[in-house]
Amino acid sequence: SSNQLAMLPERIFKFLRQLEVLSLQNNSFVDFPSTLFRSQAILKKLDLSSCEVEVIRPKWFETLENIEILSLFDNSITKVPRNTFTSLKRLKSLNLGANKIEYFDSLAIANNSQLSSLSLNRNNFWKLPKIYFPSSLTTLDIGSNYFDDIHTESFKLLTNLQALDMSSC
Repeated sequence: SSNQLAMLPERIFKFLRQLEVLSLQNNSFVDFPSTLFRSQAILKKLDLSSCEVEVIRPKWFETLENIEILSLFDNSITKVPRNTFTSLKRLKSLNLGANKIEYFDSLAIANNSQLSSLSLNRNNFWKLPKIYFPSSLTTLDIGSNYFDDIHTESFKLLTNLQALDMSSC
């Protein structure tokens, strides 16, 4: 991490089949080859914080079915499209804080039934639509956004929620 790398060769991790933790934070990637993580089937933690990522591509995560912790904190992401994290069946913690997210598809995390912690703080949300948050969430941070409208049923499915941060909204 902190190497200021701008790109990685598509098959750089091909032979690292036992890799469980990959930290790439503080680089200047913006984008990755869609198959960059293809050989990392047992990867459990991926940190892409502060990498200047602008667009999330669902193909990046297709083969990362064992990921438990994913951080995309402090990038320049503006939207989270449908099915972005669908393949991440074991995902427990997702940090999308400190981005520029204005749009979060209502079904982006609907199938992540083990997700317990979600951070969407410090983004550019004006509205919180009816997002299908998984009922497994115990911690939700949506603080430091610009909300002027929160859908009445936004928190309807959050029966296990223990901590909700809406500070500075």
